[in-house]
Amino acid sequence: MFPSSRKITSIAAALALFGHSAGLSTLSGSAYAADMLADDDTYEYTNVEFGTGWYLRGDIGAALSEVTVETDFTYGESELGSPITIGLAAGYTFAEGLRAEIGLNHFNDLAFSTRASYPNCGTEDHDGDANTPPISVTGNCFISVNAQVNASSIMANGYADLGTYWGIRPYVGAGVGVAYLSWNDFTFNDYCEGSQNSDCGQSGGVGLQSRYQGNYTTQNAFTYAANAMLGVSYELTRNTTLDLGYRFTYIGEAGVARAADNPGIYQDLTVGDIMLHEIRAGFRYEIW
Repeated sequence: MFPSSRKITSIAAALALFGHSAGLSTLSGSAYAADMLADDDTYEYTNVEFGTGWYLRGDIGAALSEVTVETDFTYGESELGSPITIGLAAGYTFAEGLRAEIGLNHFNDLAFSTRASYPNCGTEDHDGDANTPPISVTGNCFISVNAQVNASSIMANGYADLGTYWGIRPYVGAGVGVAYLSWNDFTFNDYCEGSQNSDCGQSGGVGLQSRYQGNYTTQNAFTYAANAMLGVSYELTRNTTLDLGYRFTYIGEAGVARAADNPGIYQDLTVGDIMLHEIRAGFRYEIW
């Protein structure tokens, strides 16, 4: 006996409803599985910045400088003029406001001149006779020294920022290192200045007389150095910072030079500590 058409219709409707429910259940399970995969942190990635904290620095400046000069008969200070200074450095920022660097500096043509007076002008042979004793030379005698020295240094520096005010960041710094000194044109002139005709020997008289000219014998040398910095910086972009500042540089004794101011008689000249006061401007570039 076959079922009636009403029963067949009811069965078909029930099957359709079951299929629809099963489809929804499958989709819901798939969505849940996708959510589980999304929540799984096994596939998380972390971006790591390479080189954060490293920077390069370059600057240029002008300096006022002085040097101590000592001979067998005088001691004093002499100005070295206003050399141009150039600096390059590479460094690392350890924490906010603290950084360290290795810097190279060059001070070009530190020219100086100085005058060293004699206690007396010595003696000379006035008649060419070896049996006649030499006579004393009267007058005001002195040596005028002129020289140029180039200095280069390598320094280990540390800096500390002092906060930020309206975008401007003041800082202090200090460092130690070594310097290399090379000499150019180290010459001297021996003069006698007479006030009467009998002064300054046979070729002398009243006025300034040149007695001898020559060169000092020098050697290039390494010496110790130190510096202290004070300045301000201003961030122009994320990577670039403008730097303005003052630096005091101390370079140890430059060495001893020797010259003959009289035939067979040598005078030593000690070029002592060199001190430079610089105003510098430059840029610091952060490497990200």
